[in-house]
Amino acid sequence: MRFVLQCLLVCFLCGLSWGEKIKVAVAGSPPFVLQDSDGIAVDVWGEIARGAEIDYEMVHVPHVVDALELVRSGKAQVAVGSISITADRARHVAFSQPYFEASLALLSRTGHAGLWQRVRPFFSKAFLVGLGSILVLLVLVGTLIWLLERRTNSSEFPKGSAGIGAGMWFAIVTMTTVGYGDKSPKTIPGRVLAAIWMVIATVTYSTLTAGIGAALALVSIDTGTFDKPELLLGQQVATVVGTTGEEAAIAFGGKLVVCDSLEDGVEKVRQKAADVLVFDHPALEYYLQKHPNSDLTLSKSHFMSQNYGFAVALESPLGPKIDVQLLRLHESGKLAKLTGTVKSPSSGR
Repeated sequence: MRFVLQCLLVCFLCGLSWGEKIKVAVAGSPPFVLQDSDGIAVDVWGEIARGAEIDYEMVHVPHVVDALELVRSGKAQVAVGSISITADRARHVAFSQPYFEASLALLSRTGHAGLWQRVRPFFSKAFLVGLGSILVLLVLVGTLIWLLERRTNSSEFPKGSAGIGAGMWFAIVTMTTVGYGDKSPKTIPGRVLAAIWMVIATVTYSTLTAGIGAALALVSIDTGTFDKPELLLGQQVATVVGTTGEEAAIAFGGKLVVCDSLEDGVEKVRQKAADVLVFDHPALEYYLQKHPNSDLTLSKSHFMSQNYGFAVALESPLGPKIDVQLLRLHESGKLAKLTGTVKSPSSGR
């Protein structure tokens, strides 16, 4: 009789535990988390919960770091949202299999550069000094080649100014690695000089190319448009507190303008309180789709690839259950549909 009562008590307690709802902390930005308890992350979690027969209640919190802290402290069992899987976060919580692959991007004001803004960097002191130095080198090398070749190779390097011009032509095509072959030294001293010039020209040409690239980058900064993370150095960079964008801004030497939300960051850029916003590319793209007349532009380049996942407490039994359901969703193709990554038939492979 006692054994039967013990069994009934165990069953009763198990029944209570089975019926207990777990707490799910939800945080992130659209389209992954929407205000009406909807969004990509919430939809994926709903499928997981149904498949694993998990009963739950959602609690919305302002930031991803808040959701992770609730899980770490045991006040919530799962964190759901646009949560990037990072090594630092994995020291405090356990992550599921990734359900979405994302990256960071830059949002800045749309620039309208005038003619002078476009050409002004090419009149900077550094650029003009570099260009002048290259011209001096071309004249020097061209003259030396002519002096060495004018007696034995007068057909290609004739006497007078025409010969110096031929020498400069040879120096130019050698520096640019074009090498038409219409001018070539025949004497040993001339060939030795040509070989030395080839080595020097390689470095010189690379320097000139880098200078032009830097000048074009200055045009982008002058117009308020950012397309590469390297341009963040020394700029006022808006980031949302506790996000990977904050880490990226620090890594690239930006001056942090910490914001409470994506909308706050966008407003900082629009009001010129910040030069650029660093945030997740999917969220920025979604924002521009919803605000097509915002006079803001999204960088074409993406950087710092990252995966989104769900977070549970370290060694939580929920982890394997979530992983199994995510793999089933992936294998069935339903995960791709939920995250909007299925290509249309006309888009090709």
